[in-house]
Amino acid sequence: MMDEQLLAAIVEARDGLHELGTLTPAVLKAIARNLSGRRVRHSIETGSGASTLLFSHLSEEHKYL
Repeated sequence: MMDEQLLAAIVEARDGLHELGTLTPAVLKAIARNLSGRRVRHSIETGSGASTLLFSHLSEEHKYL
């Protein structure tokens, strides 16, 4: 389960992480909620700033391109 303070810090930092924008707070929170309690062994994404932070904490092994 993701720590609420960590999720809040990721949501707060999102605006300054990627010059092209990032996921909305609602989407970040939905991803964290839906993956809560699940074992995420591997994840990969193109990286949009906050999602990279989120998945790096939710997944045992996260890669971004």
